[in-house]
Amino acid sequence: MVGRCKPAWQKSNQGLSHVVMWHEVNEAVDVSFEDATKEHRRDAERSGEEIERLTVDENLGDIERACLFLASNAHPLQHSCAIGKLPSLFNEYGTKAHEAIFPTLTASLDEYSEHCQIQAAEALTTILLDASLSKEAPDWFFPIAFRMINGVRTPEVMKSWLGTMRALVPVVPQQMLTEDLLQLALARAQGEESKQAHVVASSIFGAIAPFLDGKLILQTYLHKAMGLCQDTDSEVRTCMCEQLNNISRSVGLNTFMIFVFPELNELLRDEELVVQSAAVESLVQLLGFLPPDIRQIQVLPFLRSLCDEGNAAMHVCLARLLGDIIIKMVPDLLEDEATLLLDAYKILSQQANEDVRQLCAYNFPAILKTIGARKYSTMLHATYLQYIQDTSPIVRCTAAACLHEVAKILGKERTASYLRESFYSLLKDPALLVQSKLFGILHVVLGHFSVSNTQSKATTYANMIPSLLQAEKSVSGTNQWRMQRSLLQAFPLLAEYLTSDQIYENFVPICFRYMADGVPPVKISAALALAVFLRNNCKIQQRYELAQKVVKEYGQGQSYWSRLLYIDFCESFLRVASSRMFKESFLELAINALQVCLSTP
Repeated sequence: MVGRCKPAWQKSNQGLSHVVMWHEVNEAVDVSFEDATKEHRRDAERSGEEIERLTVDENLGDIERACLFLASNAHPLQHSCAIGKLPSLFNEYGTKAHEAIFPTLTASLDEYSEHCQIQAAEALTTILLDASLSKEAPDWFFPIAFRMINGVRTPEVMKSWLGTMRALVPVVPQQMLTEDLLQLALARAQGEESKQAHVVASSIFGAIAPFLDGKLILQTYLHKAMGLCQDTDSEVRTCMCEQLNNISRSVGLNTFMIFVFPELNELLRDEELVVQSAAVESLVQLLGFLPPDIRQIQVLPFLRSLCDEGNAAMHVCLARLLGDIIIKMVPDLLEDEATLLLDAYKILSQQANEDVRQLCAYNFPAILKTIGARKYSTMLHATYLQYIQDTSPIVRCTAAACLHEVAKILGKERTASYLRESFYSLLKDPALLVQSKLFGILHVVLGHFSVSNTQSKATTYANMIPSLLQAEKSVSGTNQWRMQRSLLQAFPLLAEYLTSDQIYENFVPICFRYMADGVPPVKISAALALAVFLRNNCKIQQRYELAQKVVKEYGQGQSYWSRLLYIDFCESFLRVASSRMFKESFLELAINALQVCLSTP
């Protein structure tokens, strides 16, 4: 685990001691090169006594070493390394790890650095999510998590341990929820308590609500929780917004309308933007819970006004949530009301803020699915074209990333009619970021233009060739080999949509070029594409010429790498063609190439 390079004067004891090396630290915690450099510089300044203190017996087992490194007087990097190993130790040793390690961890946790305390919370949460661990794990971890949230911590440490406690709530006995957590929350919710205490109380109220009876919540803490909605500190009000969904669903609609909804309305108009944004997110979570008349009469006008009047930060919040809003609200709205909501989306999509437009583009497939493919041409086509032509590469990249989802919703006929020019435009986009995203889904997108009419289908794919060639030309002049590979991985699909002449003249030379000049992963993808082109070529003369060129340049090639690529080509060809076709053209040389490659030292 944590260690330093052993000085020469200590190497005589190498069989008895072990200084944990940096590669071992990296297994448990991310350590940057700069951190490593600083540590090694500090090593040079350490005395022999310090080095001796950091040296441990290399024969120690995993558990013993973890206990040693978790001690309060160990080095901080040793703490971090041992904590990072906890999930694997518990997974391997279970109860034995708990019995050996937890006493040391519990006793030393308060002495650790802030980073290690946060790391410990994350490690325990990871362990809790492992279904294969002992059912006793929640009982092991509850006392330490309870202690950590029952003290004064830095905000980051408290946030991490509240996260661990939320992971514990579903798996601990209900008695712990009512006798321990609920009582702690009630004590921390008192008016004279600190801001952090109120945040802890709010978090607990929300976490335990789904596991308690609604009447018990009403009797014990609902009024306290609603009081925290009016706390003078915005952080507490924000935290309470995040709990309203759980509390509301637990107490039921009637109690919600009497006690919770008025508080939510006030939070939605809070003077602090961070609180208002959290309240809007809470409202969106509750849309499926609210009655349709409340959604139509109160929620819809409010959201529409935010789109018209809200500031830039609120627009970002709304743009992120609008897909969810439309999915939940449109089915219950009249056509005019749904149009109002869609108009609000269009207003956001034209904002000057790049982040707002990018989020609107991200939500486009969800909105299209809700509105329906039949209304795309009249209600949404212009908006999608706007994203494709946006001045920001980030927005165009997002539009490219969801092209296959849009095409799937529209169906092949509408895709060929409405998205053809958009697809060509994205292929020729000057930003590599956009092309990279499109190339990653190209193998999926191509099939969506395959319409039923044979003539239209042939014309569509023939018109696609110049754009594909331009896209390949733009990426071939770069060192972006992953983009080159993604493009080549889509090539085999072209055999289904283009004629043999079109492929032979335009795409076969590209495959040979990449087989000659590409990096190894690109060469292999090019070989597979060429194998598919050869298998599906309908012209005997072209097929013969391709086979002879592969044999001459690679099967009979003078370099080891040429013959190795020939073997890769043969393997690909066997997957797509008949064994008879393979035997006639490639088998004999494949055997020779294998023998030569295996005999090469």
